Amino acid sequence: MMFFMLLLEVIWILAADGVSERSRARAKSKRGKSDLNPKATSQGAPQRPRPPGLFYFSCSSNPPLWVCGCSLRPLFLSLSFLLLLTLQVSKSHHPAFIGVGGGDGSARSRRDSYLPQPRTPGSSPGWREVLFYLHRDVWGWRAGQTTTVPTPPGPHGQHHWQASYPECGSHAQSPINIQTDRVTFDPELPAVQPHGYDQPGLKPLDLHNNGHTVQLSLPPSLYLEGLPRKYVAAQLHLHWGQKGSPGGSEHQINSEATAAELHIVHYDSESYHALSEAAQRPQGLAVLGILIEVGETKNPAYEHILSHLHKIRYKGQNTSVPPFDVGGLLPPLRAQFFRYNGSLTTPPCYQSVLWTVFSRRAQISLEQLEKLQETLFSSETDPSELLVQNYRAPQPLNQRPVFASFIQAESLYTTGEMLSLGVGILVGCLCLLLAVYFIARKIRKKMLGNQKSVVFTSSQATEA
Repeated sequence: MMFFMLLLEVIWILAADGVSERSRARAKSKRGKSDLNPKATSQGAPQRPRPPGLFYFSCSSNPPLWVCGCSLRPLFLSLSFLLLLTLQVSKSHHPAFIGVGGGDGSARSRRDSYLPQPRTPGSSPGWREVLFYLHRDVWGWRAGQTTTVPTPPGPHGQHHWQASYPECGSHAQSPINIQTDRVTFDPELPAVQPHGYDQPGLKPLDLHNNGHTVQLSLPPSLYLEGLPRKYVAAQLHLHWGQKGSPGGSEHQINSEATAAELHIVHYDSESYHALSEAAQRPQGLAVLGILIEVGETKNPAYEHILSHLHKIRYKGQNTSVPPFDVGGLLPPLRAQFFRYNGSLTTPPCYQSVLWTVFSRRAQISLEQLEKLQETLFSSETDPSELLVQNYRAPQPLNQRPVFASFIQAESLYTTGEMLSLGVGILVGCLCLLLAVYFIARKIRKKMLGNQKSVVFTSSQATEA
């Protein structure tokens, strides 16, 4: 794009210089005539000085050329900038930002203070959103760099967890940022096989606001296979951000967070009798992590949970949820996932979790996300403490291996091929610029030669 703009600039300047030479030649011819005809000099237009400024060419005294110099070039620059701006916006527009920008959250960082305002999917971006995306792409402000986790104020913030729970400062903590170019492909990594998810029984499920999240109890008839042992389901819960702030998920993939994240917690029923016992043992727990993003339509499976949130607005409240197909909460293509050893993402941060984080995402509507962000409170009676931003910041990997069940999509070209292609494009653009320059120079010389012959012929005719 920049080479294209530079090429147009060179052509414009050379064309303007050619016009300027023609104007000077005509002026010289007129001066030759005025020496023989004093009357023409007295009636001719007065000479005007060259106007100063950046957007003016070295023009002659021809007024129309002044107008060209002072108006068309700024117009050209403006159009070029708008074209570049349009390309940058179209390239950087990402659905992860739809409906999760702007707002007036008091806990967000200064960097997020001018994010685009929420908008409905499919609508046109506003001027603030245009500036945001342009700033992000031009200056390298990527989506993953904006997903900073605001820490709750006071001694109970996540930076202070290790003071009361030492294991929260250990070296195998969760969540993590999964870098897909650093994971290890394991062709023998079996996929998890949920059993009983579609038929959780006839007994109603308990939905609870514990002041930190919304938690749904699951019956032991739900279990996982494909892991080293049989893991029985115990509960599921959600993590989310707040309206007007990006992010909300705990795990990130290539430094990109999503709007929310679902965790389905299981424990090793072959070795332990209860969840509390297994939580303190290595690989005593197995948790499925499902990243959630904003989609176009409502997700009926998640609506089984979200439609009951108004009944448990305050901490400690419970309600009953009719049984439903829990498998609908999982994303499509469950064979693509990442696995690593980690911890609970809340105190006491026991490092006993065998994590399975799905690569594909589940989708909920913007209305469902806002219901999750605006309904619950973290206190028993005071509605001022809205339950939001209940996600932990990504923790250091500390040399832990992360395995993938699938081969990552690779680039069509290697690094060397991309470098060679870039050098070739650069050299080609420079050669094109030189060719245009010499062609324009040749045309200009030819035009000047024709003007000199006309002036010489005119002078001979006058002398005769």
